[in-house]
Amino acid sequence: MQLQELKDLKDILDERWQIETDYLTRQTLLDDMIRVSKEIVKLLERKVTT
Repeated sequence: MQLQELKDLKDILDERWQIETDYLTRQTLLDDMIRVSKEIVKLLERKVTT
């Protein structure tokens, strides 16, 4: 995935997390947001080093 795609995905997850009330669904969304954020950081680190 490209950086912009990851940022868009993170925004969507964040939006859903704000709306969702079910605890388990919120936890899953939070886990997904963390995973996507880590991928964004990896991509940014690669950009900085190249």
